[in-house]
Amino acid sequence: MSRSIYQLLFFLHQFSLDVALGTCAMLFAGAQVISTPIPWYFYLLLFQGTLVVYWFDHILDSRKPLLVQTGSRHSVFKEKRVLFYILISLLVLSNAFVALYFLSLLELVYGLILFFALLIYLFLHRKFIRIFILEKELLIAILYTSSLVFPLFAIVEPSLFSYNTLSIFLIGSMVFFAVLQNLFSIAKMESESDEEMEIRNITQSFGSYKLRQLQVAMLALQFFLGLVLWVIFPNTVTLKFVGISLLISFGQFFLPNAFQEANNDSYRIVGELLYLLGFFV
Repeated sequence: MSRSIYQLLFFLHQFSLDVALGTCAMLFAGAQVISTPIPWYFYLLLFQGTLVVYWFDHILDSRKPLLVQTGSRHSVFKEKRVLFYILISLLVLSNAFVALYFLSLLELVYGLILFFALLIYLFLHRKFIRIFILEKELLIAILYTSSLVFPLFAIVEPSLFSYNTLSIFLIGSMVFFAVLQNLFSIAKMESESDEEMEIRNITQSFGSYKLRQLQVAMLALQFFLGLVLWVIFPNTVTLKFVGISLLISFGQFFLPNAFQEANNDSYRIVGELLYLLGFFV
């Protein structure tokens, strides 16, 4: 039974389905805080859009010989590259149809801005252009968070200065720091292998000790932001959201302690599964 569960989790991870489900879980969690139901098509757009970005990134990575090892995700994407190009095209067409049919003009504009931001990230990442040390990690966290707060703003349509605007900003901040914790911990665990394969890694530039100090400071700041959010919306749902967000961040923070060696994808699987806790808000 446990082996079957692991095989299922590995399958979800192999094709980034766990990441896509995690984004939907965190969107669901944020929507509970502001007591606003999110229409199904926003979840569909987010799920499919996440797969498009990750699958395209995996295809590009599969062109690097050092990353393509037998049984690895990159070997699958290299072998089935044409199939995934077809699937990506179908997902893009599906998202375009759903967006044009269901979204308002303003929502379409916001969506296009996010889409072009993703293209810029892929360009910066692939061309090895770094604005500063944290460029890659910050861009990923910002884009991840933006894809979640966009539906919240689209549905609520708050004024610039309102409790809803502040709450969405705080919700996004909580998610942002949880994502950064994951990125930093994985970078720390993969620093040696990345160095061997000549892949950029923040740990090599920033230093393991300083990176850990930064993660501790982020946990403290996230706790403060969660407290502010609960003061604004003092109810059980907000408390659950804050608690689960902090639990996710602490889980990501201790990944290097739980998995001493990065010799398989178990730590990544656990890191992505933590986001599914958002469904329990």
